[in-house]
Order: sequence, then structure tokens, then C-alpha cells
Amino acid sequence: MLLKSDRDRLERIREYILKNLDKTLNIKTLSTIFGVSAPTLRRQFHKYFHVPIYTYICQQRMEYAKELILAYTHTVYEISELVGYSESSNFSHAFTRYFGASPSRFIENNQK
Repeated sequence: MLLKSDRDRLERIREYILKNLDKTLNIKTLSTIFGVSAPTLRRQFHKYFHVPIYTYICQQRMEYAKELILAYTHTVYEISELVGYSESSNFSHAFTRYFGASPSRFIENNQK
């Protein structure tokens, strides 16, 4: 069981992740910002949220990318930057792995 202070810190970390999807988010940086060791962060995050922290970050990036794609207000290149990818090709590969379709195919399939 996690202490209340640990749960509060994990909620702050989750909020930080959600507000900074366009930034470099890695365990080393997060552990430094929030004053916890990397192994403790990994273990506690997984215990509290039932998903590894890196998986959580990827899921949030992909879900935000999907929202942006469906809003039709940004190019795929712009979306890739907004969700923390410096290379749009890396974003396209990650998106395809996550959703089973490339961003352009996803757009085609969801246009009405």
C-alpha cells in the first residue's frame, strides 16, 4: 500500500505528464523533478496506475494525437511535435503500431 504522500506525488506526476506531452518525458527527468529515485518511480507508478510509466506516456501521447487528428486543425507534422516527437516518421510509426493505421489512413477512415 502506498502512503498518501506517495499517491499525491504520483497524481502530480500524472498531471505533469498530461500537461507536457510535447516535452521530453523520461523517467530520469521525472524522477529528478519530483525528487524520487527512478526505480521507485517505476515501481510506484506501476503499482498505483497498473501500467508502466513509459506505456502510460505513450498511451497519452497517442490518444491526444488522435484527438488532434480528428479535429482536422493540424498537419501530421504539427501533431507529431505537439505530442513530443521530433521526427514525424517516428510519430507515424508509433501511431501505426498503436492504432493499426497510419495517421493519413486514420484520417481517411474517419472523415465523414
